[in-house]
Amino acid sequence: MLILLSPAKTIKFDKYSTSLPTSIPEFSKRTDFLVKHLKEMKIEEIQALMGISRSLAELNYERFQVYSSQHSPLNAQPALLTFMGDVYTGMEAWSFSENELKEAQKRLRILSGFYGVLRPLDLMQPHRLEMGTPWNVDKYKNLYEFWKDDVTQNLKNLLNELKTDLILNLASNEYSKVVDFKALGVKLVSPAFKHLKQNEYKIVSFWAKRARGLMARYVIKNNHYCPIKNKKRFNPIATN
Repeated sequence: MLILLSPAKTIKFDKYSTSLPTSIPEFSKRTDFLVKHLKEMKIEEIQALMGISRSLAELNYERFQVYSSQHSPLNAQPALLTFMGDVYTGMEAWSFSENELKEAQKRLRILSGFYGVLRPLDLMQPHRLEMGTPWNVDKYKNLYEFWKDDVTQNLKNLLNELKTDLILNLASNEYSKVVDFKALGVKLVSPAFKHLKQNEYKIVSFWAKRARGLMARYVIKNNHYCPIKNKKRFNPIATN
């Protein structure tokens, strides 16, 4: 089974680390291409492009200016230990054992508007660039068009390597759209986590995101990669 996640807007550096060998994002050269264009933008242009506050635009302007094509522990941190949004606080990857981090590195991928796709132990630098950003860069109409072929082929290669045709898609709709699932020809499981409120099941963003992280944690910690053989039911409340 291959697990897909979205990134998070909230990131924390110099918080968690690992003694395991880290890796370099597989499409770092493509990211360098994006950064080249981002470095040429003024603060006002970044603010307008991303629809963010002036202070956030200034922060990301500085991030792009100091971004380096060389990733090292001096300027970057493992992706899975850096994202701190609701999904990642639900997953609590910082509490994983070394073996569990190795399994995550093998079977979990984070879709990214900035890096295309990230492995858990890929060194990533501070950034913000959502996949849905309406950015017409170079000959590409948007980031979906920029990344789709590379991301889809990358996942296809990984599926062959893992000898599986099953994807557990815990990524949001915004990020899932960058993958051509039809071209992959896989069995796709995309859970919808709903909260019972006033006798009606509804998706509550906070709890749905947290449940995605809890489910990813459950699968990684329990080695439940073959749902046909192991029919144990997932219960987010019981996950630890």
